[in-house]
Amino acid sequence: MVCGLCSTQTLSFLKCLRTRCNVRTPFLIIAPLSTLPHWQREALAWTTLNTVVYHGNAESRELIRTWEMYKHDGQGAATKASRRELDVDVLVTTYVGRWRWRLVAAY
Repeated sequence: MVCGLCSTQTLSFLKCLRTRCNVRTPFLIIAPLSTLPHWQREALAWTTLNTVVYHGNAESRELIRTWEMYKHDGQGAATKASRRELDVDVLVTTYVGRWRWRLVAAY
């Protein structure tokens, strides 16, 4: 167990912002690699926020972008129009050297 992250409080605060203050999501959390499972576990335990961990090799990240980050048309992968509608409340990732941000979210 990782202690001292304040992840439960942070996620509870984000949930409050989303539900009570109507703040648009997604929220981005950048954390050390070793703590990513902890963040996901805490989000599942304490909130109803749709939390996606964005990590892995290029193929894994492509699958995350295709299947977990955007609304779908019911037929499978996101349609071109739905690629503009993110279906994630919290995106948890780790430090990376170079990001092509436009590939992560089109906001």
